[in-house]
Amino acid sequence: MWKNVWVVFIIFLLSACQSNEDSNSSGVLPEQVQVGFDLESVVEYAEAAEYKADFIDLDIDIVAAQLLDGKIVEQLIYAMGPQYIAEGDGVIEYLITYDGGDAFGEYGGLDGGLSYSRSEKDRFPNYDAVVFSDPGPPNQTAQLSSYYNNEDFQTFTDLDFSPYLDVEQIIVEQLADLGLKDLQMDMVYALDLDTMQEHYTHYLLGEQREEEWFEWNKSEEAYLMHFRQVIDDIPLMNAIWQDLPIEEGEATQTEITAIYNDGGFNSLEVRRYYKTIEKSSMKPLISRQDAMDKLIELYQFSIVEKETIISDLTLNYVAVVDDEQYRLIPAWVFEVKTKETFSSMESYYDYRFYVFNAMTGERIKRAGEVS
Repeated sequence: MWKNVWVVFIIFLLSACQSNEDSNSSGVLPEQVQVGFDLESVVEYAEAAEYKADFIDLDIDIVAAQLLDGKIVEQLIYAMGPQYIAEGDGVIEYLITYDGGDAFGEYGGLDGGLSYSRSEKDRFPNYDAVVFSDPGPPNQTAQLSSYYNNEDFQTFTDLDFSPYLDVEQIIVEQLADLGLKDLQMDMVYALDLDTMQEHYTHYLLGEQREEEWFEWNKSEEAYLMHFRQVIDDIPLMNAIWQDLPIEEGEATQTEITAIYNDGGFNSLEVRRYYKTIEKSSMKPLISRQDAMDKLIELYQFSIVEKETIISDLTLNYVAVVDDEQYRLIPAWVFEVKTKETFSSMESYYDYRFYVFNAMTGERIKRAGEVS
């Protein structure tokens, strides 16, 4: 009798173990984790190549001829790269080409791009006080500060001074003339007068700043545009994708941002644009479902206590360190946001990315740790 009882008990244990294994393999997420996107709508490719790459080199004289309207009145050398200052018709312009510190003789932290800004000498509209201008998901400040809330602005909407598609074409053509080609529009915010003035009021009063009151005018309505560098129809990652801290050389995301108003560029920022050096053979990629299974597998070993949303999945090129250069790897990138409490009345989402090599399925945690 006891022998039969033990046999039944052992069969029960084996069945329970098998049931758990089946549950894990079928894609069961913890209760607190939700999927906030449609997996079937995610674009996937059957194969792709890796690239050996490095940051583009920009000649400041060529860039200056393209962007500067005024006369160059000063030339400086900074750790980030050489700078030209130009003046003309009541306007002052600043231009830096990022060279990684080559001209200065010491690493400056930025490479492969440029920074351009333009304003009237007696009028300085501070767009950074009314909009969060970084690409990628909003940080804590952008979510909790009323003056930084980009959701107040309409997206992909025309302003009176010009349709946004015409402005996009102007920017793309000017960047192409500098060798910055193969760009894709990522996001455009229409910065309208009323919302900017409202945000600026919150900026001054909410933070109790001592700056003088600034009255925005209609000519300062502008588009905030984010672009992506694209290789073989696959965009490069444009947000910080690895967890902090980031070591020297590990900031590999490509950022291309412009603020453009009725007078032209107010600012243009290009960071870490890549030139490809060598292309590998085409290799098969894991599917979007395979990538989802990889993420679910990670959660099988995690205790999740806070509301968590897997908010997006995209196929991107991610740059990792390869000796003195970089390797562009096709990767499945998950955007995941976790709800955090700032105070008893306020909460925000903490964003992070989970990155998986789309060729091997292996997780990529840091740009400097991929063999």
